Amino acid sequence: MVSSGIASDTKPQPGSASLSTRAGTWDPALIAVSQYPASKQRRWSFRHRFPFPMITADCIFFLGPGGCVTTVDQAVFIGGRAGVGKTSVAMALHSLLAGRGVRHCVIEGDNLDLAYPEPWEHGLAARNLQAMWANYRELGYDRLIYTNTVSVLEMDSLAAAMGTNPVVRGILLTATDRSALERLSLRERGAELERHAARSNAMAKILADQAPTNVLAVDTDTKGIEQVAGEILLHLGW
Repeated sequence: MVSSGIASDTKPQPGSASLSTRAGTWDPALIAVSQYPASKQRRWSFRHRFPFPMITADCIFFLGPGGCVTTVDQAVFIGGRAGVGKTSVAMALHSLLAGRGVRHCVIEGDNLDLAYPEPWEHGLAARNLQAMWANYRELGYDRLIYTNTVSVLEMDSLAAAMGTNPVVRGILLTATDRSALERLSLRERGAELERHAARSNAMAKILADQAPTNVLAVDTDTKGIEQVAGEILLHLGW
């Protein structure tokens, strides 16, 4: 990966600081920038072929056909048992990123097919994700924070539903049975609490056994929400 100080919303001007890469130093005067208003996607065209990916302050570029470099969408899928704090962590990430001026969106996967009768057999969650992401992308958003219990087990299908070949990272939030029960008790009562706790305990085992090795596990038992969000943000490099 190549690091650069040029942000995606910055239009290089002749005489500005040069872009240093493993391929050498490129004068921004050689770079032509064009913008596509419909998708806000920048294409950076170099007189010479640019052979390496480039990371800027707020996006990633990759070499495309004819020497064009295009922005690449990024998604983080946050999974974990019920009561682990997925929504709280996503909101903390949202606050941190907004404070840094980083363009992003947050989608709660559970809400994409929350209905009765349950529409799971129709793949409605994936269809709604595709539609929502297309709308966000049309407005220039290229980062997605997505939460759902089993999202780390379905990253390939979720990325396919997005339809833009995003760079994907998975985060598995973990907590003990006791911690999860304490948190669930703040929103559930009686038989519903027992049902949710039992499902949470069972799902914790499934996630621990089946989560891909490239998924980052983050313990939430001894850390505050902001600390967890900061750790994830450091991992993402956003």
